Amino acid sequence: MSGLIYRLMRWILGGVFVYAGSTKLLEPKTFAVLIEAHGIVPESLLIPVAIALPVLEVAAGIGLIFDIEGSLSVIAGLLGLFIVIRAVFFHGKVRNIRWKRWNKQDVK
Repeated sequence: MSGLIYRLMRWILGGVFVYAGSTKLLEPKTFAVLIEAHGIVPESLLIPVAIALPVLEVAAGIGLIFDIEGSLSVIAGLLGLFIVIRAVFFHGKVRNIRWKRWNKQDVK
């Protein structure tokens, strides 16, 4: 029974990451606009990051579905990155201060 629950949870979490990454891969420019809106990544890296992150999500999701070693660590890292970004840009004291914008705008 424990093995069945483990497998089911792995498939569900893996499926969520495959779905989330796939939807971002279908519209990388839209995802790049979302990334750019937060000023997290330099403008020259927007498209590469908007493609690389979803590819990593899909690969980690597939790895989790097939129980490939290290895939859960990648997913944990992606979730940790997401939590840090949410904390800094949405809930932190620097909410109105973007890290130095790479488009030469002054930080207010």
